[in-house]
Amino acid sequence: MIASVADKIAMARRLIAGEIYQTPLERSNWLSEACGAETFLKLECYQPTGSFKVRGASAAVRSLDSAQKRAGVITASAGNHGLGLAYAASRAGIRATVVVPEYASSAKLQALKRFPIEVRVGGPTYDDAERTALEVASASGAYYISPYNHPHVIAGQGTIGLEMLEAPEPPDVVLIPVGGGGLISGVGSAIKHHRPSTRIVAVQAANSPAMAEALRAGELVSIAFIHSLADGLQANIEPGSITFDIAREVIDDVVLISEEEMVQAIRLTFAELHVAIEASAAVGIAALLSGKVSEIAGKRVAVVLTGRNIAPDTLASMLTGD
Repeated sequence: MIASVADKIAMARRLIAGEIYQTPLERSNWLSEACGAETFLKLECYQPTGSFKVRGASAAVRSLDSAQKRAGVITASAGNHGLGLAYAASRAGIRATVVVPEYASSAKLQALKRFPIEVRVGGPTYDDAERTALEVASASGAYYISPYNHPHVIAGQGTIGLEMLEAPEPPDVVLIPVGGGGLISGVGSAIKHHRPSTRIVAVQAANSPAMAEALRAGELVSIAFIHSLADGLQANIEPGSITFDIAREVIDDVVLISEEEMVQAIRLTFAELHVAIEASAAVGIAALLSGKVSEIAGKRVAVVLTGRNIAPDTLASMLTGD
């Protein structure tokens, strides 16, 4: 399975060239000293929409056939995939609808409304928004592009892995935030295909451990909704999602991060690096700072820093401790 995903990733890289940025893999002196391992940050927060999600969305849009383009596209998103799809669809001149949950970040909603797309609220949770988007797609004929359960989306996200492998000294350990599994399925496949010895660590919000519970059970399971600051990681995984089988082939370890650990990582990242990141991006740094990733001393460690789309009032509250 990894080999077939890797082939799609190579194709996706050609498709999205010129649509996205090849982001830096930057050494962090702060984190290297803090965790005793040479640590690098893959700065996907510097993508044009503020998140890695633009890669997968662009790959999916660039792969549409003529009938799908005429029908338009629709998705469910907590914000970042919606922004990626809005960006890609507007550049391609295609109609797009994004269905968001009620808890969607104000910063992401404001950014979405700057694109010529339709934004709908689909219910209290991401699962509700996903259900609504699928119903609208079925009724309208619009083509549904899942934030994670889509081969071209996975392939687009996987281009991050190819870029990391091109570093003079590729990482020995890679920490990847996990929600529905699209990112880790793509990046993990790219890395494991070319460098199988690399250790892939999945990092999830403890309040929303859908992938961790699925891996423990050996099958997809439904978890109860508990609010998390990491809105981009907060959801169940769609039944039958292709990400589960790929993820369990590439994941070596799983780490769960508390809400308090996310907040501390956001504070310290801002203080040390002068970079504002959202909670979904902070989980990898939190995993290192909390000491939850074992056997990394003397290794080269990379963290995918996935996004910067945090609401100003939320960031201010975290920084001041209010």
